[in-house]
Amino acid sequence: MLAPVHRLAPWLLSAAVLGLATAARAQWPTTSSPNLPVGDGPGEQTLVKLAPTSDGGCYLGWFDSRSGGYAVYLQRLDAAGVEQWPHGGLLVSGGNPQSSSLVDWDLLCDRQDHCVLAFTDTRAGGDLDVYAYRVAPNGTFVWGANAIAFNRKAAGEVDSLNALFDPKFKGRIAMRDEPEDTLSIAALKLGIKQPFAMGEKELQEVKKLLISQKPLVRAYWKNVADVQNMLASGEVVVAWSFLAVIAPLLKAGVDVGWVWPKEGAIGWSESITPVKGTSKLKLVEEYANFTLSPEYGEFMARTTRYAPASKVSIARLEPALVKSLGIDINNVSRLVFKDVPKDKSRWNEIWNEVKAA
Repeated sequence: MLAPVHRLAPWLLSAAVLGLATAARAQWPTTSSPNLPVGDGPGEQTLVKLAPTSDGGCYLGWFDSRSGGYAVYLQRLDAAGVEQWPHGGLLVSGGNPQSSSLVDWDLLCDRQDHCVLAFTDTRAGGDLDVYAYRVAPNGTFVWGANAIAFNRKAAGEVDSLNALFDPKFKGRIAMRDEPEDTLSIAALKLGIKQPFAMGEKELQEVKKLLISQKPLVRAYWKNVADVQNMLASGEVVVAWSFLAVIAPLLKAGVDVGWVWPKEGAIGWSESITPVKGTSKLKLVEEYANFTLSPEYGEFMARTTRYAPASKVSIARLEPALVKSLGIDINNVSRLVFKDVPKDKSRWNEIWNEVKAA
């Protein structure tokens, strides 16, 4: 639970309170009693912030527990109260651990009508750190991969999934406690090229391999801070991990490496797509083009450490930064992008059987 909390769930906005203009196509109610729902999904929507834009509209940001943990969402309204993004808002930061109490955070609109958000979370360890996001009038676009983090001093150079199954690292290996990553890793190790389309026979082969790996594994991590701390202390020297652990470890003086193994890594992406029948297609196209611009890609890489999707953007970055971001543009074919498993419930069953073995 985030605290202190002054909550309206669902929370509502009134045109009279905000003093924003109305128009024939306005979504603002004509009276103050039926307010405009903005964050009315499941769970809590709390700690709301608002910043006016130059066109008479506004940005609205809040913390949202619709998916379990608290995530930051953002919505933009025009002067008439019309939502510019899908109802429920744009996910800005999700999956990053929060402390048990969040006293305050902030949101503003800069001179270019971009929204700037600043808040704390514990993604890099147990202590609070400050993170800032700058969101254009239409959102964000990133891609990346989950791969192997390793301690160079203890493990030497690593280029293969074999390191995660090597007896010489017994008790110093960490794997993610999540079926889609871990089962697909084992599938790639076995030479299965399409892990997310596995049938029962292949799932059984994967299960057998992961059970045989268990005596070597120090921990199955749930929180990225846990695997980062284990790598920092030397408790773990090879781990299947997120790129987010690398920068804090390097800053702390740990000689840590990051590699897409030669057998393959698990890719993920976020993309821009118009909703069928939208009246905002031109805006969607303009934003999609914006996210592909060299300027945006460079800015994103330098400020958020997410890899840009454009070779032109990458060409603007120093080789050392490209390497530290984990960008291996010549080996994108190694990435197997996440997909919904053929039988997701069966994957969960297999993973629980592995852990129980």
